[in-house]
Amino acid sequence: MNELNQGRLRILFDASMLAEGLHKTSQRSGIFWTTYEIFRELDARDDVELGVYAPPSRVDCVNAFLVEAFPGRGYRVL
Repeated sequence: MNELNQGRLRILFDASMLAEGLHKTSQRSGIFWTTYEIFRELDARDDVELGVYAPPSRVDCVNAFLVEAFPGRGYRVL
């Protein structure tokens, strides 16, 4: 563990559901909002290093959503 990550919780977050919320006109379900709020809370924590996963079929949509919803954070799907 390098010095920068010491004491930080490393989480790989499955953001597949976030792809559903890319289009503001889409039906955003309770599952979408729960997933979004969990991701937002983890993003706000200084003691968490957050990685993002999505299946290959949703990578582009999730990346587009992350750029829109979390500008400047540099999130990219792994």
